[in-house]
Amino acid sequence: MIRRFLLAAALVTALGPLAFAQRGGGGGGGMGSGMPPGMGRGPMAADRMETIAQELKLTEAQKTDVEAILNDGARQSSDLIKKLGELRQSIMNQDIAGKDSSASVKQLADLTAQIAANEVAAYYKVMAKLDDKQKTKGAKLFPLISKGYVAGNWRTVR
Repeated sequence: MIRRFLLAAALVTALGPLAFAQRGGGGGGGMGSGMPPGMGRGPMAADRMETIAQELKLTEAQKTDVEAILNDGARQSSDLIKKLGELRQSIMNQDIAGKDSSASVKQLADLTAQIAANEVAAYYKVMAKLDDKQKTKGAKLFPLISKGYVAGNWRTVR
């Protein structure tokens, strides 16, 4: 019984942030909230790329480079995201059937880590394209990138 409780707690811990990203929570932020636009409550800016460009004051050339980097990262994550959904369903089915789902939970954690690694890699690639003044605003960049890959669309995720 304790093992199942611990397994359920681990599953909730692993899936909690992903469930939030899937339902599209957030949006709004900006002026005076201490968070970039799109990170508070309410609807998200129409296009995340525009928000990034505005926050970092990107040149057109930088905007093109950043968009290519983020698109590439999203492509790398797309198959992982599909597997993530399949694993979630598998874990639920295993748990309902009373079967051990610990191997699937480990796979889920591994996939989640791979997606997060793609986000971090994209962040560092984008940071490399920024000038020193823009890099001082780099802290605003990561929240705009994160969750987008898990939700499956980095441009319009709320």
